[in-house]
Amino acid sequence: MTRKTTAELLAEHDGPDPFASYRDLLLEAMPKATAQLWPTKTGNDYSAYKTRPVTFAKEVLGMQYIPSQVATVRALHKHKKVQLIGARKNGKTRGLAAIICEFMSTAPTMVISTAPTGRQVKEKLWAEIRKLVASSQRKLLGKCGVVSWRIAPGWDAIGFATDDPDNVLGFHADSKPPWETAEGSRLLFVFDDAVGIDQSIYDAIQGSFASGEVYILIAANPLREQEDPHFFAKINRDGSGFYRIHTSGADPAEYGQEHDVLADECFHEQPDWLVTKTWIDEKAREWGTGSPLFRAHCLGIFSKPGSSQQLVVAQSMLDAAERVNAQSEQGRHIGVDVARMGADEIIAVLTIDGVMAARHEWSKTKLMKTAEIIAALSAEWGESKGDPVPARNIHIDATGLGSGVTDRLEQMGLWCDPVDFGAGAEGDWPELFGEIHAQNRRAELHWIARRHLEECNGHIPAEFESCRRQATWARYTMEQEGRTGSTLKIEKKEKIRSRHGRSPDEWDAYMLTWSRSGGLQPYVGVL
Repeated sequence: MTRKTTAELLAEHDGPDPFASYRDLLLEAMPKATAQLWPTKTGNDYSAYKTRPVTFAKEVLGMQYIPSQVATVRALHKHKKVQLIGARKNGKTRGLAAIICEFMSTAPTMVISTAPTGRQVKEKLWAEIRKLVASSQRKLLGKCGVVSWRIAPGWDAIGFATDDPDNVLGFHADSKPPWETAEGSRLLFVFDDAVGIDQSIYDAIQGSFASGEVYILIAANPLREQEDPHFFAKINRDGSGFYRIHTSGADPAEYGQEHDVLADECFHEQPDWLVTKTWIDEKAREWGTGSPLFRAHCLGIFSKPGSSQQLVVAQSMLDAAERVNAQSEQGRHIGVDVARMGADEIIAVLTIDGVMAARHEWSKTKLMKTAEIIAALSAEWGESKGDPVPARNIHIDATGLGSGVTDRLEQMGLWCDPVDFGAGAEGDWPELFGEIHAQNRRAELHWIARRHLEECNGHIPAEFESCRRQATWARYTMEQEGRTGSTLKIEKKEKIRSRHGRSPDEWDAYMLTWSRSGGLQPYVGVL
């Protein structure tokens, strides 16, 4: 039997078109479907702002750009490739968020945003995007989520961490998307904190520039050396094809530093509500004007070749954290620095919400007995009787002899957090550690403890005077380490001991309380 076509069936039909009613319903539904897929066709159209990005920020977002932000957005529209070399507290992240809002609103665009870690993407750049969308004076198109924003198919913004180059492969700007036939769509890449992004990610997007309207904005504090092989440093050299904008909190010459950033535009002063001269002067005293941190975070200039040695914790950090009675919702944690049958004491420290609350020391004790004392302290320092400090919140120096203590605690059913100072960095505080590379776990924890003091997430009260004193003993260096850029190193414990006559055991114990590596996990074996 031969199957007849629809046209043949209609030709045989005598009477009204049986599909007419369905066709009418379809034609009636098409405008509604179009409104859902292509919202700019419904009257809520911001395309008139496509060539007026500064006006868009003011009239739609209700945001007043500062001069460096004006220069950045105008340069991006004109030159398409822009590098923003900025100090901290210079409005960098909010400016990037506003640019993403403007690109998404004024024409069909695909925005790919990334940063070194997922937490940085979610809680920094995309937190600012969500704030701008929520507070906008006029309702923006589409639906903005935690790290994504959709207006129509292919008209999206997404954010993700740069742990896999495949995440950015295959994106391109279509010449004529179905929702906009008059002109092509756009593709925008935004790299935030770019010095912490791997070279392979930057390499992976190069094919995207072969066609269409493609833009890229790469921003970071320059925590690398000018001659570093990393792409962020290379872009700052002549011939990169990028338009380069430099922002800082002050003129580098004022602090005796050479302005060695190759920039097309420079902005050496920022509004007081962003950064104050007082803050910059405080950091100059704490870090030293020639340190990599001061040059990058305050002046927005690259590190000098070679290494620079400074105190990990300055007295002013300890004093500032105590003045504001700093604390955070961390719960109870115990840090234990282990020694055995030597001159050094075994030190246990309790912190409550990041604040040092108690200490206990003992010496010349066998490891099995040490484990029993730690278990007793867990019960004694618990929130209430019968509610000990959780085993996962007991952080023990498991380097060398300490591993025997953790083994014994494991036998007792206490699966604590063994910390091997000599092992690699764990990455358990990426939002505080940022783009800095650490030589090992010891260097990482020193920096984590320092950053918590800086951010007032905790403090060491004056009654623990010996711990406060020991906190200022360790020194760090930022040294060139080939492809990875500048690496944080902490001077060896033996050098600290030779300079101060003893080991900083109490500070090490406090530092251990900031470990969040997860601890041991029990297992069941099969015989």
